[in-house]
Amino acid sequence: MRISPTLTVFGLRQELGCRIKNAIHIDVNEPGNASPEMFTMKQMALSYDTSFSRNYSTSKALGSITEAHLEEGLSVLAKASDDDEKRFVASLVGNEGKVYIGIPARLNNAFNIDRLESREEFLSQQQKEENASSGSNKVTVLDCISKYCQMEQLEESEMWYCNRCKDHVQAWKQFHLYRTPPIFIIHLKRFHFSSATHRRNKIDTLIDFPLTDLDLRDIVMHWDEGEEPIYDCYAVSNHFGGLGGGHYTAYAKADDGTWSNFDDSRVTSGVDESEVVSPAAYCLYYKRKDVIFDSGSLSENFSQEVSNDEAMDGTSDDGTSHEDMDVDKAKDANGESPPTFFDYSNIASNIDTDFEAAKKRFFDDYNAQSEM
Repeated sequence: MRISPTLTVFGLRQELGCRIKNAIHIDVNEPGNASPEMFTMKQMALSYDTSFSRNYSTSKALGSITEAHLEEGLSVLAKASDDDEKRFVASLVGNEGKVYIGIPARLNNAFNIDRLESREEFLSQQQKEENASSGSNKVTVLDCISKYCQMEQLEESEMWYCNRCKDHVQAWKQFHLYRTPPIFIIHLKRFHFSSATHRRNKIDTLIDFPLTDLDLRDIVMHWDEGEEPIYDCYAVSNHFGGLGGGHYTAYAKADDGTWSNFDDSRVTSGVDESEVVSPAAYCLYYKRKDVIFDSGSLSENFSQEVSNDEAMDGTSDDGTSHEDMDVDKAKDANGESPPTFFDYSNIASNIDTDFEAAKKRFFDDYNAQSEM
């Protein structure tokens, strides 16, 4: 685990809490604290060891909660204001040190062990190899979102200029999901750039995602009442092949709850839900549970758009020309005038001209460099 040089002990508790929150199932009784993972981590006894032997018995206390508190059964919570919690972890542990977590006996049943052991960062190298060979190491879309929101350090090739240090540094960055929209689209990273081959390789790992009840309340920071970030999947875009050439298909859910597969001009209805979740899934389309699609309204809007397009073409359903119609005086059902259409022809011609000029400049420059 890579940490920031300025990460405090209390900050380490927060980071570890984010990584294990999906494996915690306890009720929070601490006043003013709505985070089960932090309530749990503030009771943990942290210690560290920098010796080559990596012996837990010789580890030193890290933070304000010690093994003595656990042995005596004391219910003590770490506070960000404690001096021991303000210390920088990196300055104590170093680059090769190891941090141990002591769990109070009262929290022995607070963890879902299966979920905890499924997180790759908590597995030993032997466990990782066993999972890789057996194919049991399942990755979920929640794991991907949590990983996306983790704090990470920029690589040397991405160094950021610090105005305070007056130098390029390997800065730390972190994304937060403050509020999510009614329609939530997840674009999975399916291509990886290989520094060895200098090619983008396809990632075919199966990402398990729920078709109903994608619960993001543990990740999203804010929402209004009645608009909780819980989503149902209504469509999936699939990609087959590689970066140089491939094929796209899609799954979509009908109003009656059935799934269909769309493959060019061929549509297969009544697809089993188990087929929707596959290693080919590329983009996932979710709608929040409080969002209701009104099919009648959509059809009406589509018909209106078709009528508007016909008006732009100068014809109507009965074959009369646009010139025969008094558009300025036309009214809709509500007695309002229809929208005015903008003439895009001049813009289109300018785009064509600019493109041709840019293309000519490109080839002129290319030919000039080739002659040098």
